[in-house]
Amino acid sequence: MRSRRFGVFVISLLVIVLLVLLLLAVTLDTDSKTPYNSHGTSSQGLKALYLLFDERQLPVDRWDKGWGSFPKGKDQLLILTEPTGFIPKGDQHRLEMWIKEGNTLALFASPNNELAAEWGFSVSPSGNGEQQGKIPMQHRSSLWEKNIKTLYYPEGNRLVNEQGKVWKDQGNMGRLAERNWGKGKVIYVPEPDFMTNKMIRQGDNLAFALHLATEGKKGIWFGDRLRELSDEETSEGKSASLLNWIDPNGWLILMLLTIAVLLWLYGKGRRFGRPLPDRDLEPPFADEYVKAMGSLYQRANLKSESLHIQWQGLLRIASKRWGLGIGVTEETLINHSKRYLAPEVADQMEALSQTIHRLPEHLSGKQFMQLSQEIYQIREEILAWHTHQSTLN
Repeated sequence: MRSRRFGVFVISLLVIVLLVLLLLAVTLDTDSKTPYNSHGTSSQGLKALYLLFDERQLPVDRWDKGWGSFPKGKDQLLILTEPTGFIPKGDQHRLEMWIKEGNTLALFASPNNELAAEWGFSVSPSGNGEQQGKIPMQHRSSLWEKNIKTLYYPEGNRLVNEQGKVWKDQGNMGRLAERNWGKGKVIYVPEPDFMTNKMIRQGDNLAFALHLATEGKKGIWFGDRLRELSDEETSEGKSASLLNWIDPNGWLILMLLTIAVLLWLYGKGRRFGRPLPDRDLEPPFADEYVKAMGSLYQRANLKSESLHIQWQGLLRIASKRWGLGIGVTEETLINHSKRYLAPEVADQMEALSQTIHRLPEHLSGKQFMQLSQEIYQIREEILAWHTHQSTLN
């Protein structure tokens, strides 16, 4: 009994541990290693840029509502880094209208990015190492730009057409562009890693980030969710499947849930191919029986009446098991006990019969438990005799 209870305890403990791990897997920041994400702490994350704005108490946040709508009002800045996949025309049109209302989009994307190409930005990838790294820039006079002497370009990409105002390096190569749209603008940098954790402190990239923040007087938004949804809200032609709905973290959670359920089934005794016996068929142990009766005696203050009830129950069981009928007398049952039970058990039953009929009015708890245990032991002997006889037949 103890070993079974210990086994259930161990199984329950394992289930609890797995549930805790599951909770941690759900609550941990799953975006911490995602590139170009404001939660990201890897070299390609944007958390340093987000914290830069936050520590300066600028109105910075993440836009989580997707492509269906954009922040309300004017003088808002949306930072979108390397959006992947196909962006439907309707979503692209909503973004353009939002910009024209007086807002700014800062787009950091590689030369082959579809959104940048759609807007007419043409980029030439770097052909040699001389065009990348720390590049001296032409002088500008705005508040933050006048402090920018060099910018760090990890890939060295450059613009090959004049789309709006182009900021050139001292070699007269276009490095980034500002294109006015209505009352707003698009700032395009053909380098997705330009503002990442690894690059933001290179050259004067930090000063450029602070210059960028001046475009978001009413709000600075990171488009993490927009970048994710540019793959999810696709397209025509891409078949959906159940496997595509579950990401790697989802598979981990599903595995932990499966293990937890299997362990729970094991603990409940419903193991496949080897179920535990039904515990309801197992008779209670004498200690449990006597303890329960002792508790009943103490709480309800049942005196000798309780023992008489137990004794009469024992006699009914004996009469039924020995086939003597309902109206048989106690004396007859005592005589038959000498025939069906071991001599010492029959003598114990006869002595107990005399004791039960001479019980004092006030009975101590110790006496009650002792006599209850004797009744139970004789009852078990009668049941054991019946089982033995059934086996022989």
